[in-house]
Amino acid sequence: MKIISRDDAIKLGLKNYFTGKPCKHGHISKRQVSNHSCVTCSNKRQRERARLVRVWSVDGQRRKQARQAAIESGASTYFHGIPCKNGHVAPRQTSNGSCTECAYQRNKTDKVRQYKKQHKKDNRDKYLQYQRRRRAENLEEMREYHRKYFQQNKERLVAQSRKRHIERLKEDDEYRNKVRERSEKWRVNNRAYMCQYANMRSKRVAQATPSWVNVESLTLKYKERETMSQLTGVTHHVDHHVPIKGKNVCGLHVPWNLRVITAEHNLSKHNKWSS
Repeated sequence: MKIISRDDAIKLGLKNYFTGKPCKHGHISKRQVSNHSCVTCSNKRQRERARLVRVWSVDGQRRKQARQAAIESGASTYFHGIPCKNGHVAPRQTSNGSCTECAYQRNKTDKVRQYKKQHKKDNRDKYLQYQRRRRAENLEEMREYHRKYFQQNKERLVAQSRKRHIERLKEDDEYRNKVRERSEKWRVNNRAYMCQYANMRSKRVAQATPSWVNVESLTLKYKERETMSQLTGVTHHVDHHVPIKGKNVCGLHVPWNLRVITAEHNLSKHNKWSS
């Protein structure tokens, strides 16, 4: 094919010209004088457009009927089984007929996430009012949903809550004082339970202490706790490395099962044990 520039093609009154260079899709083909586009690419687009026109003419009635039925029933989405332009066979939004899968993929992009985060921050009162109204209108449904969600994700949610609680205790003095006041108030109002718990704890420790253990070696650990607390200014506890009442294992109240750790660490681990 003869090389001819666009300017020469215009002078000769030709509709196409040829440079011998590939287009962005790799086609070495003629170019249109009017818009520089590749003739092969243009033909492909026309064939695809004709195919879509045929599809819309065949399936258009089914689309309209499915959406109209959703509008009449008040449903937020509808499904007609026809793929969208991106090939997703997914429900459509009744409000505008758009593909829900396309919307989901779009909402996962960093740009959209950042925009939504900023929008919620700028309109915090509006979002809070909407959430309160929705919760009031669907109270039982929301309770049931949260109950099921908590049961399905109990371990993860409890761990996250405990982590946030510990972080706030470290950083927020006001929160720490509130927790201390609440704990003290609870202990005052539940003295009977606290006495019962102390008695049960003493019995468990006594039961876990062998008759042959050296009591003086146990006392040294508690003296070490007092010394560490005084030197560091941080409250320390004597902890059982293997809990004396664990879920899967029970240890003994013996010197080699005792260790001095911070109160924060001891209270966060509860009766869990990891080898």
